[in-house]
Amino acid sequence: MLSDGILIRCLPLMLTAVLLTACTDPKDEHLWQASMRGQADIVKSFIRAGADPNYVRGGWSILMRVAEKGRPDVAEILLENGAKVNFKGKDGASALTIAAEHGNAEVTQVLLAKGGDVNIRNDHGNSPLMYSAQYGHPAVSKLLLDSGADMRMKDADGDTALALAKLKGHADIVQLLKNAGANE
Repeated sequence: MLSDGILIRCLPLMLTAVLLTACTDPKDEHLWQASMRGQADIVKSFIRAGADPNYVRGGWSILMRVAEKGRPDVAEILLENGAKVNFKGKDGASALTIAAEHGNAEVTQVLLAKGGDVNIRNDHGNSPLMYSAQYGHPAVSKLLLDSGADMRMKDADGDTALALAKLKGHADIVQLLKNAGANE
């Protein structure tokens, strides 16, 4: 049994959870779940039934989570049905910065083909190229460079993609960036 003090402190949280659940369209939640599981046909069905391809939960859109999970087929479906390719969520993250951070080259390719901003930045000034360089994803780095990523951009700490790749010891990306014209 909860004491009166705990119940009083927990009641606002419990009410918030109930209100959020009551205000969420079940179709949107089902679309979210099907997208996370990569169930492309079910994703199409929920969108046809009126689910929102721009649904946001916890500061992240469905497309952002799909970019994290590496689901290019679902990303394509969401984008073809109105998902905002350059939407910025929590901390200014975008689907492209997330795909680059997680090394999801196929999703990166889909996002770029559908108008993803190759130089989009999050709240810390990080671009997709900075993330792919920092986390050691040469295939994504090459895609971004081939799409016109600006190698001279600096993050909030003043670091470029080249500096981040060097700092993390990603020699292959350092060489890729240097071959593309990046310099100290």
